[in-house]
Amino acid sequence: MVDLKPYYISERNETDEFIIERRVFENFDPKSLFWHRDKENRKIKLIEGSIKLQIDDNLPYNIEIGKEYFIEAMLYHRVIANSKFIIDVYKFK
Repeated sequence: MVDLKPYYISERNETDEFIIERRVFENFDPKSLFWHRDKENRKIKLIEGSIKLQIDDNLPYNIEIGKEYFIEAMLYHRVIANSKFIIDVYKFK
């Protein structure tokens, strides 16, 4: 099976509450950042770069570096970006 994800995981840690993945997006096609839903609640935190987050039927908004954003399980969302960025994804257990 070929992994078609537009990122690679540079670090993975685990706490009692979260699985934390540092995801690096570089040399990706912006079209690969499609609408999707995740099975679990999660938080994201932008580490480097510039992205927008769009949730369900709302307009996209800029994500600030270092600030955490909560995404509810099974809520349609997408990231909008055109160049390299790094995010931490906190998957709730």
